[in-house]
Amino acid sequence: MIFRFFISVCIICFVWGTAVAQTNNRIPVKTFEETKPPYQLFTNGRQITVKCSAGIKQIMVWAASGHRVVEQKEIDKTSFSFKLDVNEKIFFLRLQLSNGKVFTQKFGV
Repeated sequence: MIFRFFISVCIICFVWGTAVAQTNNRIPVKTFEETKPPYQLFTNGRQITVKCSAGIKQIMVWAASGHRVVEQKEIDKTSFSFKLDVNEKIFFLRLQLSNGKVFTQKFGV
């Protein structure tokens, strides 16, 4: 008796699960266009230069270990250069433009 009840519950769950899975396949998938960022990152050894067509408002760079290397606010220029004095290879860049858009990028030296 308990075995039949268990089998019927398993069948109901299986049928319900396949019905839900089939309805989820009909949901349209959003596609994102990958656009080129409005800035360029140039590395020359440990010297880093960020050039942007719009004005740069803030820039923050930190190492993969979590140490903050550069934090500069109110730049209001189209180019910003700095030298990395931390002995690491992987860094992260957070760039805020004057129009308020924020971009992040991982880079290595």
